Amino acid sequence: MELYSAFTQHWQEKFAAQIPAQDTILVAVSGGVDSMVLAHLLLRMGCSIQLAHMNFQLRGEESERDERFVLDW
Repeated sequence: MELYSAFTQHWQEKFAAQIPAQDTILVAVSGGVDSMVLAHLLLRMGCSIQLAHMNFQLRGEESERDERFVLDW
């Protein structure tokens, strides 16, 4: 099953009843693949989202790159 189809089906089964369609979803993202794919899939489904990112500066320049990536995205 394609990722988008599987995600949409899972969302409908597990979350759709608890989150009204007009609500904005706060998505905590690291800038890594997993959290950015989640944000992308939610947008593709038509959800209204806001991103939250915290740079704890644990990985030096890599942390800075993640922050810039999220801001640019």
